[in-house]
Amino acid sequence: MVISPMSAFLYALCINVILRRRWTEQERLSYPIIQLPLRMTEPGTQFFKNRLMWVGFGIAGFISIVNGLNYMYPSVPRIPIKEDRYDLGRFFVQEPWNAIGSLPIRFYPFLIGLSFLIPLDMTFSTWFFFLFRKWQYFMGSIFGLLTVPRFPFLEEQATGSILAISLIALWAGRNYFKEVFLKIIGISKLDDSGEPMRYRWAALGLVLGFIALLLFCRRLGMSSWLVFVFFGLYFAISMSIARMRAELGPPLHAIVSVNPQTIIIAAAGTKSLGTGNLTLLSLFYWFNRFNRSHPMPHQLEAFKMAERTGASPKRMMIAMMLAMIVGVWASFWIYPYTLYKYGAATAGELQAAGWQAYDSLSAWLQHPTSVDLLGLSVSGGSMVFTILIWVVRTRLYWWPFHPAGYVLGISSGTIDVYWFALFSCSVIKWGTLKFGGIRSYSKVLPFFMGLVLGDFVVGCYWGIMSLVTGQPLYTTWF
Repeated sequence: MVISPMSAFLYALCINVILRRRWTEQERLSYPIIQLPLRMTEPGTQFFKNRLMWVGFGIAGFISIVNGLNYMYPSVPRIPIKEDRYDLGRFFVQEPWNAIGSLPIRFYPFLIGLSFLIPLDMTFSTWFFFLFRKWQYFMGSIFGLLTVPRFPFLEEQATGSILAISLIALWAGRNYFKEVFLKIIGISKLDDSGEPMRYRWAALGLVLGFIALLLFCRRLGMSSWLVFVFFGLYFAISMSIARMRAELGPPLHAIVSVNPQTIIIAAAGTKSLGTGNLTLLSLFYWFNRFNRSHPMPHQLEAFKMAERTGASPKRMMIAMMLAMIVGVWASFWIYPYTLYKYGAATAGELQAAGWQAYDSLSAWLQHPTSVDLLGLSVSGGSMVFTILIWVVRTRLYWWPFHPAGYVLGISSGTIDVYWFALFSCSVIKWGTLKFGGIRSYSKVLPFFMGLVLGDFVVGCYWGIMSLVTGQPLYTTWF
């Protein structure tokens, strides 16, 4: 099993070598997630001398300290930043309004800080389409559509949208990718000496990596055609996540139930796949469960940091390869050790990934299905809608909607937790830019970076103390 993640991670690295110049140097995407570490480490930085940064750091750190003490000593008053009782959905109790469901209001300092780094059109689009999702439930209740199974087909909408983003990225860079291909076959004079590796070596890595994945999956019993389809979809989704992170930097992107398995089952049905293929599909569920652990975004961000700091991209690539090798082998040792020592009941998310995979397999085998024409139609419509958003965006500079915001807002995932942080930051950021301009934005930015830093510094303290004492303590997240 070690071969599968290693081949997939190295395959992703080769894709990123080809994507890097297009997204980093030609399109000059902003990579919001890495702005804080870059600001902290730039030569001659004044970051740690900025008073507003320390104000933000102090506020976030104070909240974490007080809530950590409250966790150990309940007599200490708690600062409510993630309480379930703060939910606007509690006010909508009459039909059809109660179909809206939960609208939690939570004030995670690090999420507020990170949201301020995200481009304004992205924050607006994400919370807008989150409310658009709620509106669909509202309208469904009015017209009696909630009795239709799976309505409003959120998984299908998110699936079509995320595949559209990968197609948009490929189409927008078609001329560049043509030059790269010509360079690989020795026709173009495109200079790739400054890349992490030569394009020809990256292409060879893609070929050898896929052969390794093919042999591995064939050995386990998966059909050859399914290997091509499964990993084609997996890397298309991964590229879409990487694109969203590079361009817009959403702090969380747990896009639930959008994975190659659901697409393949909808397109082919379980009857035609066979028991062996279905079993392998369920066993591969662990590495594409919520789309929040794809390696491609992190690899691209590392290349961007190397480009900004003047570090050698080749050395960065070697460091990532070594980290992948050590990380994968260490994980395959740590997880069994932890489960046997502390019991599977303590595994949390790891345990959930297991029973969810086998529950899906059980449903596929016990209740065979045919092609899901309705689901495919919704996904196709969502794909067209996403492409239309992008087309209008390229022609109207004032267009406030972004395709990635539709993906994140429509998905049932962590956006439910931090939609209000995005809403608040979009209002604050709009007001700052509207009435103070870019100069005012630059002045207040360290405050929001301080919120991120303070929340995580103190949060790490509680995590370390939990390991030292062997007892669960306060956590920054959930």
